[in-house]
Amino acid sequence: GFTAKSNLERFIAGELPMRAPMGLVSRLAPAQWLQDIVPQDFDAWPWFWSRVERPKVEEVLSYIGIPHKWSWKVQWPLGANVEASLIV
Repeated sequence: GFTAKSNLERFIAGELPMRAPMGLVSRLAPAQWLQDIVPQDFDAWPWFWSRVERPKVEEVLSYIGIPHKWSWKVQWPLGANVEASLIV
């Protein structure tokens, strides 16, 4: 399971850096340590959204394939178009 990192990676105070799959590491960790990583009353959504820049409305519409600009021909005056766009 565990493998030594390459020699190019920095050693800290003579320790040997190692890599292993997360599942293997978690099986070796004490159960209480795993339970205490995330507090029981932790609410992920407010934490996540407080640290992420909120996307602009135009970006959200674009992501889901909805245009934020529209154009259509009108009967009068001849050859005229109406153009509309969402301004936030």
